[in-house]
Amino acid sequence: MQRTTRSIPRIHIFAALFLASVLSIGCSSSHSKTGGGESVQVILDEYKISMPTTFPAGQTTFNITNTGEHKHGFKIKGNGIEQELTSGLASMESGELTATLVAGTYEVSCPMLGHSLLGMHLTVIATPR
Repeated sequence: MQRTTRSIPRIHIFAALFLASVLSIGCSSSHSKTGGGESVQVILDEYKISMPTTFPAGQTTFNITNTGEHKHGFKIKGNGIEQELTSGLASMESGELTATLVAGTYEVSCPMLGHSLLGMHLTVIATPR
């Protein structure tokens, strides 16, 4: 008696692994609570901003790293707040910006000329505590 086995096509295995990795990344958190409030990790690259889109309101320190090749900056605006890094970050430089945010919606962008138009902007929400 000959036994036959049915194999799963490789594309289905690849698709399942890819979906699992995307879901695990989407569920990970890039903000944490510190003694002085929230800490939010921000990655700047050509031409995108990667960071959580929701985090608790209150004192928030944005830990910003430019992983791109071009100089980038960070600005947050909304609910009467408008703050930005005092200078741009060169490739592989890091900086931090601390703001006290009330619950609400904010616009985050790269203030370098033309970068926002190229996609470096994001709407984020500070949630009530």
